[in-house]
Amino acid sequence: MKLFEVEIETHTVCNARCRYCAYPGMARAVGNKFMEPELFDRILEELDFARADLERIHLHHVNEPFVNKDMPLLVAKARKAFPEKRVGFSTNAILMTPERAEAVLKAGLNILYITIPSSDPEAYAHIMGVKADVGRVMDNAMTFISMAGPDVRIVVRSPLGFDAGLNERFGHLDNIVMEHVPLSDRLGKVDADLLDGRPVRRPGEPIPCTRSWMFNSLVILHNGDVPLCCNDQEHTFIVGDIRDRSVEALWTSERYKKVRRWMRGQGRPADIPCNVCEYGSKGGGA
Repeated sequence: MKLFEVEIETHTVCNARCRYCAYPGMARAVGNKFMEPELFDRILEELDFARADLERIHLHHVNEPFVNKDMPLLVAKARKAFPEKRVGFSTNAILMTPERAEAVLKAGLNILYITIPSSDPEAYAHIMGVKADVGRVMDNAMTFISMAGPDVRIVVRSPLGFDAGLNERFGHLDNIVMEHVPLSDRLGKVDADLLDGRPVRRPGEPIPCTRSWMFNSLVILHNGDVPLCCNDQEHTFIVGDIRDRSVEALWTSERYKKVRRWMRGQGRPADIPCNVCEYGSKGGGA
């Protein structure tokens, strides 16, 4: 199976408590942990086996990258190891000051996802779970966009759709992509009232995962654990770990091959998250 995308959890900390994310419910248990530099370096070295197919290295998971003061160094390391690939992360842009934006751009960041759910201050604070200034957030995003060169891919995302204020600020720009990413119920872990009336999923008939790109994606947590996919934000199903084996050995292991068959709906056991995922089951409403 070809590996197109790697998501590396460089740390476990976020500065927001978004109601469309599982992080608020897991923050206390997870704590503030950072990937050891030696492990990060080893991951980059061992990803060489997938160099021909690898397209993107994302330095985020269920966190906020700008919390990590070493992010420019990590970006630089990843770009040095894979100069021809996309290296970047997803951010809420609250901490993305001009100085921090300049630092990651100088380090070689060439892809950035900026998530802004609403331009309305009250709605923004309610959805994000923190009292951040959405005007400043949009200013941060605009500053980054103005600083980035033509080789930097910038995607502005809104999980709730683009309201008039967001369209006014970003809709006229031709050097970015505006992307509406419909909310997932995160295996039933997000506030149901954000789901536009859709029921939170319950076990249903297994179907092949409708997010086919997940078959070619690898998530590595700060401690070397490898969860099923990025949608299993609470890491309820660990495929394996890379503490005592290489990244290639795990990616090509019989265990991972079996898990991919389960993701396709073949012989799936009862405890795999796909059974309560909107992308891997049907007929399983609340």
